[in-house]
Amino acid sequence: MSSRRKIHSPSFVGYVVLVALTNWPLIININTHVIGRAFEDAFEVLWLLWWMENAVFHHQANPFYTPDIFYPVGWHIASGAQPGWFILLLAPLTHIAGNVFTYNFTLLSTFVAGGFGVYLLVFHLTEQRSAAFVAGAIYIMAPALTLRMGGHLHTLFSMAFLPYATLGFYQTFSAHTRTVSQIVRSGIFLALTILGHWYFLFIATIPLVAFSAFIPQKTGWREWLVRLIMVGATALIVVSPFAFLTWRARHEMFPEGGDFSLAASDSWGISLDYLFAPNLNHPFWGDWSQQFFPVTGEHAIVSIGYTTLVLASFGLLFGQRQQTRPFVMMAMVSLLLAMGPILQWRNARALLSASEPVALMAQRLYPELSLPSDQIAIPLPGLLLYYWAPFYASVRVWARFVIPLMLALAVLAGFGGAILLKKGTKWRFVLALLLVLVVLEGLPAPYRAFTEVSQNERSINQWLATQPAGATLIEYPRPWVDKVAMYSQSLHGQRVVNGYMSFEPDFLRHASHQLGAWPNAEALDLLQQWQVQYVIVSGVDSQEFAKILASIDKLRGLCHIQTFQDGFMHFTQTHLYTLCIDG
Repeated sequence: MSSRRKIHSPSFVGYVVLVALTNWPLIININTHVIGRAFEDAFEVLWLLWWMENAVFHHQANPFYTPDIFYPVGWHIASGAQPGWFILLLAPLTHIAGNVFTYNFTLLSTFVAGGFGVYLLVFHLTEQRSAAFVAGAIYIMAPALTLRMGGHLHTLFSMAFLPYATLGFYQTFSAHTRTVSQIVRSGIFLALTILGHWYFLFIATIPLVAFSAFIPQKTGWREWLVRLIMVGATALIVVSPFAFLTWRARHEMFPEGGDFSLAASDSWGISLDYLFAPNLNHPFWGDWSQQFFPVTGEHAIVSIGYTTLVLASFGLLFGQRQQTRPFVMMAMVSLLLAMGPILQWRNARALLSASEPVALMAQRLYPELSLPSDQIAIPLPGLLLYYWAPFYASVRVWARFVIPLMLALAVLAGFGGAILLKKGTKWRFVLALLLVLVVLEGLPAPYRAFTEVSQNERSINQWLATQPAGATLIEYPRPWVDKVAMYSQSLHGQRVVNGYMSFEPDFLRHASHQLGAWPNAEALDLLQQWQVQYVIVSGVDSQEFAKILASIDKLRGLCHIQTFQDGFMHFTQTHLYTLCIDG
């Protein structure tokens, strides 16, 4: 073993132990449970893992297309948020160990890899292993990252690669002599970060460009620009085949576009005051904290952590300016873009009163927002990017820019830890105590939601599995069952109209009003055109659902086959119908 491996191996093992201890419920249930609720994104990823393994090892089919989801058009999988190429690479492990184990093992591995990447970055800058280890722990214990355990595997892939891209950028732009190997390594890690989750085309690239511009260098701005172009070209070469695949897939699924309106996305930026909230997702004080900081979505879970704030402030105040400045710029740019296109405060738009003529003039900047005629929203630089930067309007959750922000703060905290260690041996105990506090503040387990995968299995899936292959069905109530109906497809193997990804396919969006939340006469006409055979209706034992069933039973052209006294999620009944000509 080389001397470098001997130096760094204990830290890598330390992250394995840290991730295992802080996620002990998942470790002991790694084959049976997932983090999150029964209807959340984890089940989308479980389906994808199953499909990739099935396509490669059983059907030798195109893994990036299936006719069995979003029937009758089918699903071009590269149009979704999850990185099919990485999931495809996991197919052998899925084949051996199953999709639940593969999902959980991969999820935990991203945290080990991400923490170790930050460790290598801080060690490169400080040569202090203990301080570097604390920095990596800060990164992977951040609530904005542990929140992603609920199914955002794409974000976790990018989170894991981002520290290595940052280290590559630092080595590339601080070197006196241009080195091809450094440039290629930087470009590859930037590409891998983007390929994890395409949001990182912006979330990684913009902060890293700002970061590189302030790295201490002696080569001048022309050489900086040359190196930046070469890194970008390398990343483009790696990304291009996958970008082309994604473009083709999106063209098939969203021929009319695929952007979010400003009104649908402006509120998904972070509110500055929430950065200084306690961990709102904490297993012990999360509920208490949410009384003061109400949570309306993932953009609210952005707490920096008080220990991190103190240690990063110490590193910023007493660290060398040349060393801290690039990370300060990275943090500032990330923070500004994480706030979204419109300023938020208390997790809502920050509005100012103004005379009606002034307010109406200001509202021309954001005509899509419905605001009172005497109110002004405060625009941010993200609004310019939303209107002018290609593809930027396809981003919905601006709060994910918090990830490079947390990376920058973790490194600054590492600088603070390194300064403490230089004061004497006794300060090692202080740093160890700070590490314990970091872990306690970011503790993810016991999880606020932990689901046994079998909870979404039901007897109707067994019935459907016995029917001839190629049967087609739709599940109601829409759209609440779409994600789990897609997961159920992996259990029964038939074709479903339902499906889930970031954007609803254009064909289904146009038909949504006709299909309705529940079966109706207008929907039956369309389902007959699509040659759908079965309609499945899930519900609970209640008077309200009994009334819904009574109206469904009156529909001509829909015949009841069987009722199953179980269901997925919170449903307790599953009713099976078939489209029948006689009614």
